[in-house]
Amino acid sequence: MSGRDPATLPAALPRAVGEAAVTGCTEPTIIDTTRFRPRIDRRVFDGAGVRPAKFLPAHKKPPIDLRRPDNGLPSGSMEARARTRPGVAFPGITQTPWRPPDPSIAVGPDHVLETVNMKIAWYEKDGTPVFEQFLDDSGDPGFFEEVGAGAFTFDPKCFYDPHVDRYVVLALEYYGGAGEAWITLAVSDDDDPEGIWFKYRTWALVESQASQYWVDYPGFGYDEDAWYVTGNLFELNDGPGPGFLGGLLRVIDKQGAMAGETVEWKDVLAGGASWQVAQAPDAGQPTRIMRQAAGDEIEVGRIADPLGSPTITTDIVQVPTINGDNDAPTPVGGGLWIVDPRIMNATIRED
Repeated sequence: MSGRDPATLPAALPRAVGEAAVTGCTEPTIIDTTRFRPRIDRRVFDGAGVRPAKFLPAHKKPPIDLRRPDNGLPSGSMEARARTRPGVAFPGITQTPWRPPDPSIAVGPDHVLETVNMKIAWYEKDGTPVFEQFLDDSGDPGFFEEVGAGAFTFDPKCFYDPHVDRYVVLALEYYGGAGEAWITLAVSDDDDPEGIWFKYRTWALVESQASQYWVDYPGFGYDEDAWYVTGNLFELNDGPGPGFLGGLLRVIDKQGAMAGETVEWKDVLAGGASWQVAQAPDAGQPTRIMRQAAGDEIEVGRIADPLGSPTITTDIVQVPTINGDNDAPTPVGGGLWIVDPRIMNATIRED
């Protein structure tokens, strides 16, 4: 449990694939990170990490067919463009108790922000550490503790939104017992992650076909108009509905968050599993959602009228056959576990 009285939890959200979007809203909790003590929590953890899945209900997404014959489409290659040569790397967050780390990064004008399971940190661009804390209540306090998070946040993500010059951070929460599912967000009040953040804990327990569903594996992206969260919906407690309901798309109107006011969001469900949201940094370019549909197919979704009555239409795009190898080389050798073929991140460039 998160420590919240089960009697005070919201009712599950009625949702269904193919039905009209449903609106919700959430009030902010305003936090000043300069008051955290200690500012930098770097306690050391040794030994094997714990998988967050250990604390989640049993769940299984629909399989992806990775055994199709090669379709002959040519793979891409590097272009002979001038490229920036990066400077010397600096240490980020070291090992926490959780694996895989699920690292995510956001780069703004003067700072680099990083999240992993289950920490957040930011640095000056020369690597000087400024802030590092746990996302859950094991911090002092945890980054999301004062908004209500208990001992289990997972699958964090972050980005820097250049349209509004803000850092935005997401983490999921799930707690057994009464069944709690949350999509929790934090928005910086300007282009500096130091200081004031507006935090929003949005309810995410879905009800459909007489069953309840929780959210896993988030996608997280933006365009000029909104922020977007996707997630897999898995059934709780072996109910009468399908074990996998599909993908949740939550469209968040970012205008309220700019001033730490009430945030309005809209939910619509999509078929298929493991949708990712593209980041769309160019003005006038709407985002897309996408997922790997097969070893040689990407399904791409367009979102019409995102801040009004959002709907999703999709198309299948043929791509070069994907190698299902699960081992990736690194600068110091091989053996990096790449988890599986789900899309982890996406960006739109030049349409």
